[in-house]
Amino acid sequence: MLRRTTSWGLSLGVSSTILVTTVFATASVEGLVPIVHAAEKTLSQEEAIKQAQKWVTIPEDYKLRGARITEPDEEYNVTGRTYWNISWEKGKAGRINVTIDAVSGALSRYSNRLEDDQPGSTKNKLTEEQAIEVATKFLEKVTTEEERGRLSKPNEYADQNGYYFRNQGEFVNFTRMVGEIPFLGNGIQIIVDRNGDVVNFNREWYDGKLPEATKVIETAEAEKKWEEKASPSLMYKDMAGMTNRYQQAPGSYELVYEFQDEDPQLVDATTGEVINLFGKVASEKKIKPLGNMISSETSEKRLITKEEAQKIAEQYVKRLPGNYRFDGSSGGGSSSGPGGISERHWSFDFSPQNGGGKKSEQVEVDINDRGELVGYQVNPNGRFEETPKKMVITWEQAEESATKLVNTLLSDQLGEIYQIEQEPSKETLQSYADNGEPYEIQFGMLINGIPVEDETFRVEVNPETGMAESLSQRSRSEVKLLSKPTNKQIERQSAKEV
Repeated sequence: MLRRTTSWGLSLGVSSTILVTTVFATASVEGLVPIVHAAEKTLSQEEAIKQAQKWVTIPEDYKLRGARITEPDEEYNVTGRTYWNISWEKGKAGRINVTIDAVSGALSRYSNRLEDDQPGSTKNKLTEEQAIEVATKFLEKVTTEEERGRLSKPNEYADQNGYYFRNQGEFVNFTRMVGEIPFLGNGIQIIVDRNGDVVNFNREWYDGKLPEATKVIETAEAEKKWEEKASPSLMYKDMAGMTNRYQQAPGSYELVYEFQDEDPQLVDATTGEVINLFGKVASEKKIKPLGNMISSETSEKRLITKEEAQKIAEQYVKRLPGNYRFDGSSGGGSSSGPGGISERHWSFDFSPQNGGGKKSEQVEVDINDRGELVGYQVNPNGRFEETPKKMVITWEQAEESATKLVNTLLSDQLGEIYQIEQEPSKETLQSYADNGEPYEIQFGMLINGIPVEDETFRVEVNPETGMAESLSQRSRSEVKLLSKPTNKQIERQSAKEV
């Protein structure tokens, strides 16, 4: 069982040992349902403001901007608690936000963007040790000794949020401890900027029932299970998002092994089953393309005219059952990707020859200036109609309908397309129907048989009729041709060991 370590400031990351031993993680808490607390007396607005000023210093030239209360039943509030959200600002130069528990008055969140707190405002850079000292003093100010007794030492367990907030300052993480077991993802996170000021405080604390840690499998057995069944995904990943260098040209893809949410990666300490981040028993994913055909690609595509795009649209319509006539162009537009590559696209309308020109039977085909199909829509004039629908067809039937449309329109690309199987819950499906929303079936892109992260498109299926009514495919003009895997590529097992 993973115990509290005795070293101070350990920040080596979450190892495979942590993953397979007894930890409390988000996936381990069944459902993570909102906790309903009994009605308790809440602080008045005046009391809440005074309490906030007790926790943090508000400069005299900052004016109160607003104070509102967040009830447990409001969207995004899954804690079951009531909060006061209070903000102060100094024109557009700075803003301070404080969130406190409306019953206990405890500090829940705090963020501070002062006018002189800009990246690069000082050449000084705090060390991790200095940031820990500042964060610890702030923690002592805003928490009780009893609360601190339930936290790990600073940075004793790594938190991935530290990576994403690294540009704001030094990230200090205090993990919640349940006895001697860490509850990863719960606890208190503090960011200290280059000037040595606390600019962000966040308390994550799940109030629900946690599983007992009395009957768990041995660590050796868990490690064996992990070695046998844990399996990261091999994929092409755009490293610009990982390095925060968005100004660089996109398409800086690299082959990486990475655990995706649905990959088997955690060992349930009670059952010994290998589970994914949704807490479900999982096994290695086998991605299978819809077909064998690979589209012919060139390093640089010639830009085409609207007239040429129309001819390509007419060829796509011929793949549909029945006969259609061209009704004209309904417009177009242009877009610019993160790499600055501009792209034009045009929309072309068609009606069935024997359909009497009914709007519900019209189709719209979108072609970009690279000659690619980027959109298909049935009844384009009614696409924004959101009226409640009956769930006549099942999700499996919707998947069949969506796949059939993809097979029809993209028959020359099926070797580089796969379906992303992710069935929503019954509650989510019912919500779609109540709000007049279609089923959305997701498809991913393969290059050299390997998935490309975030290169996906969707097909919308009407839950009443079962008709696949739209296909929205992102342009690939920003994705450079990726090289095939070589013998230098390490094996999956080696990646797991790392």
